[in-house]
Amino acid sequence: MKRILSGIMAAVSAVAAARAGDGCAVVSGDRIHMKDLARLRPVFGQADPEAFLGFAPAPGVRRVFTSGQLKRLMQAHGLAGKTPAPVCFERAARRRTAEEVAEAARRAWGDREVRVEVVDYQRTPAPEGRLEFPRNRLAVAAGAGPETEILWRGRVVYGRGRSAPFWARVRLAERRRLVVARRELKPGEEVKAASVAVREVEVAPTAPEGFRRREAVLGARVRRRIAAGEPVFADAVAIPAAVSRGDLVRVEVLSGGTRLAFEARAENSARKGELVRLRSPLNEKAHLTATVTGVGRAVIHAGGDLEKDR
Repeated sequence: MKRILSGIMAAVSAVAAARAGDGCAVVSGDRIHMKDLARLRPVFGQADPEAFLGFAPAPGVRRVFTSGQLKRLMQAHGLAGKTPAPVCFERAARRRTAEEVAEAARRAWGDREVRVEVVDYQRTPAPEGRLEFPRNRLAVAAGAGPETEILWRGRVVYGRGRSAPFWARVRLAERRRLVVARRELKPGEEVKAASVAVREVEVAPTAPEGFRRREAVLGARVRRRIAAGEPVFADAVAIPAAVSRGDLVRVEVLSGGTRLAFEARAENSARKGELVRLRSPLNEKAHLTATVTGVGRAVIHAGGDLEKDR
């Protein structure tokens, strides 16, 4: 027990001595070399500058070389002189600016023109490295809009595959041309041409894709209240099926300038733009996959799927 306590006291004394001296040497890589030590203790400048001494500490932690360790290093490298005072090392770290945080957040969206407003962010120093904000680390609540403050948990990637957490609170927005409500739409109401329009609006980049043509929502039933000027998203309306299971569907097959039309029975329900599986009128065991183009209508382009039951 006495030996353990003595070791602890020696380590504490070494740390205190290192901090009371001329400060810690800052290293930016994962390894501490002799040249790093020589910056604070010149006697080691006579040794191989690339000699490996140990690994750099984690961010916010100091690694101390005690006087005893330094004495043994001198002996190992054939250096003479007085035993140096303890020395400490710490990893290079700095505080990020709001501009750096905004730029890193914008990079997460690639070529999309997303406006980033940084509300708050981590002020404590973070290691030197690349600041990243993965999109799957956004804490987004349902219905978040461009004015919603969002917590984004990012990271600073440094060294060889290491990372340190970094957080920011942001507001995100991008402009899209979408179908919006011209007036308030109430649950159960049928969407008519006069009640919607296509306009350029600002939405959160995390918002659903939305509809770009009025025709896509006409005849739909409103599921929840949609305020005037609000985009009409798929979760807010119930789009009726253009083809129901068992319906006789008018099918067109297009191949260059050739056009073939026939009727087939639908084996599933589908909305406009979705795929429908059809029973071939020529072979009971064959199925066709077509894209629904309207009520009771579908199209197959050359190269479409033709399946046979096995």
